[in-house]
Amino acid sequence: MRINRDANVLVMGQHLTSRTEALRDFLLPHVNNLYVIGLGSVFLHKLENHLFCYEDSSLKRHILFSHPRIGRVNVYSLKVLSSFLSYLCDILKSLFLLRKKYDLCIGISRFSGFIAACLKLLRITKKSIYYSIDYYYPSGKVSWFNRTFLFISDLAEKFVLSFSDEVWDITQRISKARSKLRKIKKQSYAHKYSIVPLGYSNAFFRNKDLAKTEKYSLVFAGVVVEGQGLELLLDILPELKKDFPALKIKIIGTGPFLPLFKEKLKERNAELFFSFYGFIEDVNRMLEVISSSAIGVSLWNEKTNGPNFYFGDPGKTKLYSVCGLPVIVSNKTVYAKVISNNRCGIAIRYKHQELLDAIRTLFLDDAKYKEYKANTIKTARDYCSAEKIFSQVMHSQ
Repeated sequence: MRINRDANVLVMGQHLTSRTEALRDFLLPHVNNLYVIGLGSVFLHKLENHLFCYEDSSLKRHILFSHPRIGRVNVYSLKVLSSFLSYLCDILKSLFLLRKKYDLCIGISRFSGFIAACLKLLRITKKSIYYSIDYYYPSGKVSWFNRTFLFISDLAEKFVLSFSDEVWDITQRISKARSKLRKIKKQSYAHKYSIVPLGYSNAFFRNKDLAKTEKYSLVFAGVVVEGQGLELLLDILPELKKDFPALKIKIIGTGPFLPLFKEKLKERNAELFFSFYGFIEDVNRMLEVISSSAIGVSLWNEKTNGPNFYFGDPGKTKLYSVCGLPVIVSNKTVYAKVISNNRCGIAIRYKHQELLDAIRTLFLDDAKYKEYKANTIKTARDYCSAEKIFSQVMHSQ
């Protein structure tokens, strides 16, 4: 798809994720009029949605929609429902304030993709693109709320696939999941289909000198939920602290598992080895914390999280890579093969001993660590550059 420089382009997606900001950064030099609606995270104490208006690559207007009461809702289903109602209200407010017609609207994820397709049908935008960044499929016992939410979400995606001008999937596994789990055949939308992997803007890339990194430090960045490696780290901590007394484990982010995890640390007298940074809104500060670490931890327990990590292109893995960190990654993820083949990390199963062995390998073998770190930034530029990825599917005139 080619975009005229004078086009009005609207992007909708979650605020402060690589997908929304990377797409914004790619488009800014190519279009004169860009509008971004950024939706806040369900897990933060205060829900904040944003409208950004750019002209000639410069920010001309920023409107914040704040919902301080959302974070006080403790029941998960009510928090999700109230958040989505706020998303819808603030998107409608933004469209009313802008009062424009668009040449292109890109919706990142099902909800934003649904809005983009509706705008196409209402002729508010000439073209719409649906960018599917994950595929949620529950495992085990499912609550009535999740069942209902998933049913509505599936109906919405069928609508979006039918009425969007283009469909971008973050991995080829998503189309396979639709076909296998929801009986939506790829042939029904193959004529407008592209694979658009996760990428990061050039401003994210870091290559910190070894002397400026904390040698025995691990970092986890993302939503704090069960089954993403933190429990494994806690279980193997007795062995780790014997081998590496200066060990430091950094946790960036928040989430529903965080309070319980902190209780577990107290019970085991392990608080000394963990540092919690919460949600870091300042991107440069976040990148500094990550790039000054030695190893990124990017693990998923399929029994706890179901197969969802398998379908997507997990952001934290590539985030560690663009920050120059060798990664310990789950072996079933899309990017794991790239990590292994290019010797810039270690792919493992979700097992205590494999995680312990991987950490020991990277911390104790200085020559291997230097090799992996050197390989990491080169591989990231080949596979994680948003500029390179988006250029393949979108060309400006």
